Amino acid sequence: MPLSAIARAAGVGQAVLYRHFPDRLELAWAVFADNLAELEHLAATTPGPECFGVLWRRMVEFTLASAAFVELVVQAHPTMPEALGEERFERLLAEPLARARDAGLADPRWTPSDILLLELMVYG
Repeated sequence: MPLSAIARAAGVGQAVLYRHFPDRLELAWAVFADNLAELEHLAATTPGPECFGVLWRRMVEFTLASAAFVELVVQAHPTMPEALGEERFERLLAEPLARARDAGLADPRWTPSDILLLELMVYG
């Protein structure tokens, strides 16, 4: 999607969009940062073993809604800001996944790395 269309959909001028996001990759990083912040909020506010399922469903929704941005990020993976890196996702998923495994809601062999791989499969 052209950045001009994104600006229109956001209700801002193209110049405003470019001032904040000089290219698509910068915009993609911002979208990922917002998505990650929402996932962290969900993890912090959803008690019990069902938290993992809530996080997983939201991750899949983000992936489906932002497929073009996911492609940019996958291609730019080596230059990903550390604040958006895999380690942060793994930390986010570790406790909810452990609770789900303990409750029998997730395979006991699954690790946060496995969940990130599954997320890439959803994208693919």
